[in-house]
Amino acid sequence: MRVLIAEDEPAARRKLARLLAAEPDIAVVAEAENGTHAAALAESLRPEVSFEIIRRISWLRPAFGL
Repeated sequence: MRVLIAEDEPAARRKLARLLAAEPDIAVVAEAENGTHAAALAESLRPEVSFEIIRRISWLRPAFGL
């Protein structure tokens, strides 16, 4: 299984990558530090699974009138 990890905290991203890489049927194909980077990587690499940990969604508030 090809996996993309998106997490803004480098230590958490590395830890998740290590945990997943220990599984024989999982290949971490990319790591992204934000949603924009994750979207670009997903488009080019076409992972089967994407782990996206979203904490900061303040950029969405104006779009939804929040």
